[in-house]
Amino acid sequence: MNGRLYGTTRAGGGSGCTAGCGTVFTVTLSGRERTVYSFHGGMDGSSPAAGLLAVDGALYGTTEYGGNAACSQGCGTVFDVMPFAGKETIVYGFQGGSDGYHPTAALIAVNGEFYGTTESGGFVSSGSDYGCVYYSPGCGTIFKVSPAGKERIVYTFDWSFDNPSGGATPTASLIYTNRKFYGTTILGGTNGNATMFGPGCGTVFAMAASGELKYIHIFQKVNSYYCKAATPSGLTLDNGSLYGTTQHPGTIFKLGLSGGIAYLHEFTGGIDGDLPLAGVVAGPNGLLYGTTYQGGTACREKVGCGTVFEVLP
Repeated sequence: MNGRLYGTTRAGGGSGCTAGCGTVFTVTLSGRERTVYSFHGGMDGSSPAAGLLAVDGALYGTTEYGGNAACSQGCGTVFDVMPFAGKETIVYGFQGGSDGYHPTAALIAVNGEFYGTTESGGFVSSGSDYGCVYYSPGCGTIFKVSPAGKERIVYTFDWSFDNPSGGATPTASLIYTNRKFYGTTILGGTNGNATMFGPGCGTVFAMAASGELKYIHIFQKVNSYYCKAATPSGLTLDNGSLYGTTQHPGTIFKLGLSGGIAYLHEFTGGIDGDLPLAGVVAGPNGLLYGTTYQGGTACREKVGCGTVFEVLP
């Protein structure tokens, strides 16, 4: 935007949080950095965990915490900031109930509205089903919000022991193609009593604009305790297929828009890396690029310093 790069830091900046409440920053292509806005941890939000969306000269994003104090450390916000003036405005503050809370993913713009996910809130279980009992009440939501601040829940995730096939805890951004939204949940899909990952191994879903949602892939257990792959990150669309990673164990996968998964690589934890925390991006020459948090050259108690990798789909 304007020949500059813009991003967020989860810490640093304002002094209202222990390690700082986070910032929006800009950096030129020659490496000159400037802080655009520092969060203070109050109603203005704190801990922006995702990237920014540029629309009509403003930058839109989410903070995981801050805002309404109904949640511990705040329920999170959708904000905009003007890149030159540094003025921040709260578009929507989550209330901590059925509207969701703790957004950790970037927004996308579709038909003049912003769509995103919250990792908690929405469905609150009762009785004996213990829905999302491992996390705060509610399994997470898909929401949309207008630039004027009108929010509506499009879908509420509903994993529980009584409904083990449901998804839970969406933490990544959505993608939109062919009039459908695609995304992942890091939990859900299988009975949480039988896996080390609490409520299931995770899912990939497709959702119509009307809110009708189908799971196009549910990551499965290989035995009564472990998953074949679990905790999927965000998705990338390339040449009509979805690509992503799972963290436990680390894999790179390819998935058709209607399902049918193929694993392109399973990380060994050695020189090829381990624990890919983010998805992949399409690069030149038909290759996909990504990062791993561990593996590669030995450091940090011999778990490795992490890698940047490429893979041919």
